[in-house]
Amino acid sequence: MISYTEFHDGWLEGLWLDRDILHVFLSTEQHTHFVLLLRDVVALTAGTFSKQNIIFEVQIKDHQEVTLQDVRDVYEIQPGQGHEDREANLLEKIHTEKLVYLVIDPSCGANCLALGRSAELVPRHQWKEHFLLDQVL
Repeated sequence: MISYTEFHDGWLEGLWLDRDILHVFLSTEQHTHFVLLLRDVVALTAGTFSKQNIIFEVQIKDHQEVTLQDVRDVYEIQPGQGHEDREANLLEKIHTEKLVYLVIDPSCGANCLALGRSAELVPRHQWKEHFLLDQVL
């Protein structure tokens, strides 16, 4: 598991889902800006955005660390409602396809859970040079 401790008490500034790439805009408490890129997104749930979205923790779990509870959370499945086979199949798919699991837990405000092929944290200025130029051209 990768824990990005530099974002504790920082901000989740927004999300942009561009086809199959999730761009997660983050900043540290010292106002250093980053974008976490989650490629080949297969599941995403996010919500409770407010004016201040203060982060408690940001983590990336390896496919081997993903649990049935993680599957329930990202796919918003209520336990005990006859979805056990579906949950098991989704967990097996995560393990087989070696997906990673993004967890952003808030101190207050927005949360984000997502599954994808790979995750990469880049400084915002580097992200702008690469992704914004692609959008303009």
